[in-house]
Amino acid sequence: MITSLSSGILVNSGHLLENLVYTALRRIFPEVFYYKTAAGREVDFAVRSDSHFPNLIQVCQSLANPQTRKRELAALSESMTELRVKTATIVTRAEDERIATDAGTINVVPIWKFLLELPESKK
Repeated sequence: MITSLSSGILVNSGHLLENLVYTALRRIFPEVFYYKTAAGREVDFAVRSDSHFPNLIQVCQSLANPQTRKRELAALSESMTELRVKTATIVTRAEDERIATDAGTINVVPIWKFLLELPESKK
């Protein structure tokens, strides 16, 4: 949808990645939310699964830029602390990493791995 409405000069692949994650989550989970921390930081997705609520998921093209990395980790760490969640996920285009924070563990996964690890559809 984004590419059909854009001029074609600038394609924001970060938005496309976020749309892909949202679509995949909605096929499985009936409710997909976003979360805003007390300090105003936003987490892209919070979903309820059988095991716990919420699963916190942030989406970004890459964490290579130090400012992007700091922003994404701060939002997730803060939300993890507020919601008492011990693990969260950052979906990227190609990065794979595990980051230990004071709030818990943040798993950075490439989109292909994230999609393959999603549970079967409940519908």
